[in-house]
Amino acid sequence: MADASALPPPITLRPLTTDDAPALQGVYDRCADYFRLASGGAWEGAPPDQAHHDLAEAAQDDGRYLLGIYLAEEMVGVIDLRLADPGPYDVRLGLIALAEPYRRQGLGRWALRILEEWLRRATPTEAVVAAVAANDYASQAFFRACGYTFSGQATRVAVGDFRLRFLAMRKSLRAP
Repeated sequence: MADASALPPPITLRPLTTDDAPALQGVYDRCADYFRLASGGAWEGAPPDQAHHDLAEAAQDDGRYLLGIYLAEEMVGVIDLRLADPGPYDVRLGLIALAEPYRRQGLGRWALRILEEWLRRATPTEAVVAAVAANDYASQAFFRACGYTFSGQATRVAVGDFRLRFLAMRKSLRAP
């Protein structure tokens, strides 16, 4: 008999549109810790119009997609990605976030595995690059556990008066 923990949970990834702004804002509101960390403590949580802003920006960028992570029919997380970034055969993950009640259950790993498998089968993607805040040790551990390694590249992003440092972590999707 198969181990029940090895079976995938009933999650799906779906592209989001501006119509999904209320559900996405609900996810953002349950990820206040991420927004505090990403803003260097300047924000207590997501700004009230963050979902609308992100979805509008993604709609204007041919290579950017926001995918909802759904458990059954409820959006419980989000993946923000850019195709052909930083190179033509790369995909950049800007964010993978789960609402607080759904963390530490393996859902993030499964969502990432679903995304990677789709990229491997349906696109010319050769590697996924995740931008992880240098002070976000939990996310670094998550990506390491999923097979990502530090690339040695870093960038700084201005958030108000604060400059946040992001480290690049990379995973090849091609067989060695």
